[in-house]
Amino acid sequence: MSMTPITDYEDRAESLIPEFLKRNAAGAQSNFAKEVRAFAAMVQELEDAINDVYLYRSIDQALIYGAANGFGDSATENPILRDIGSAVGQPRYGNPLWTNAQYAPMIKAKIAMNASQGEPERIIAALQTITTTPVNTPKRVEYVNSFPAGITLTVEDPDTVPANMQQIMESVVSGGVSVKIQQRTGRPFCFSLDGVNPYYSYGKGFGINSTDVNGGQLAFPL
Repeated sequence: MSMTPITDYEDRAESLIPEFLKRNAAGAQSNFAKEVRAFAAMVQELEDAINDVYLYRSIDQALIYGAANGFGDSATENPILRDIGSAVGQPRYGNPLWTNAQYAPMIKAKIAMNASQGEPERIIAALQTITTTPVNTPKRVEYVNSFPAGITLTVEDPDTVPANMQQIMESVVSGGVSVKIQQRTGRPFCFSLDGVNPYYSYGKGFGINSTDVNGGQLAFPL
């Protein structure tokens, strides 16, 4: 979602006043017009405050705002992200430090951790968040319960795989639940007549040998 702030409430409000009410007998601005502009100025303050909240609390928007104001480069710390991260308890780690694009998903994941009580929907959303870079479509995640007290998560074609992903996901799920995370890249494995013909192109079957690029791929642990 994007938001375009309104910065001219006073002028807009005055433009709606009939002409005969805008000026007094001497041709100067009427008291009525001044009162309308004064009221619109208060509305403008609310608009500005809402815009600040939107910019500073929306992580994706913080990246866009930062890029437009000189601190969107990977090597330049984004102070908005820093402040949001500090507020939710997510420092900026890494050696070298995470780039702004890498740091933003970590903040989102931390927010998910803070709000999570182990619900499958939140677990899936958290994994989607940390494996999807900004502006891309969230990654597909499969959630499977495994006996006796564990879950297996399979993420498809991740954009990024954080080094501390296992630790992050263990923090999101309920205590005592084991987590296994898998990655699946490419089209899923399935039995089909071939992996080339569009009619059968949903998945690929067995390849001719272990290095056959036409064969389907199974998920592998991360």
